[in-house]
Formats: sequence, C-alpha cells, structure tokens
Amino acid sequence: MAGLAHGPKNLEECIVQAKAAAGRAGTILSRTHLESRGTVAVVRREKCAACLTCVRVCPYNAPEIKNGAAGIEATVCQGCGICAGECPNKAISLLNYEESVLFAMSSELCRGSNEDESI
Repeated sequence: MAGLAHGPKNLEECIVQAKAAAGRAGTILSRTHLESRGTVAVVRREKCAACLTCVRVCPYNAPEIKNGAAGIEATVCQGCGICAGECPNKAISLLNYEESVLFAMSSELCRGSNEDESI
C-alpha cells in the first residue's frame, strides 16, 4: 500500500511512497521470467474430464480449461493441493509428491501419536 491508502499523510510522503511502490513493481515486471514455488499441481490431460471442479475450488485461480482439459498456471499455483484432492478423476497431482509416499507419511504420523498415548 502507498499514499493515503496506507494512512493519512501529506502530499510529499504520498509521492515518495508512490515512487517506491512503482519501483518495486518495475523490478518484478522487468524480469524475463517468473519463478514458481517448488510444489505445483500438474494435470494428466488424458484423465481430465474438464469438469471444472479444480477451477471452482482453487483459491488462487491457477487452473484453467483449455482445449478440453485443465491446465495449471505454474506461476500462480501455490501448491496447496486442494485441486488434487478434489479432482474426481484423480487427474491432478502435485509435482514431486506421490500418493503412496503421502499415505506412508500419514500412517507413520498416526502410528507415532498412538505410541505417545501408551507411554
């Protein structure tokens, strides 16, 4: 935020804050590419039914339907996994995460909590 949106201030302060905000925006916009976070969702197009479930549940608006299947915008995706969990055809997965590994981790966590209770 800058200027009066930030709080009451005089004109000079508003101008200085506006220039600073424009400078920060300029550094981002001048990049030739943007890096995404390490974990992003990926779609197996052959399994996607274009049902729009992922589009409806994604809080970041990363999925889009193109050419009859969903596609994930990697720079927008935050890797939360909501779309993967809700996809009825299991066409979406998180990059570098396998379902079997996640189940094994969950089982180990549950087993660990049971052992703590018996002590």
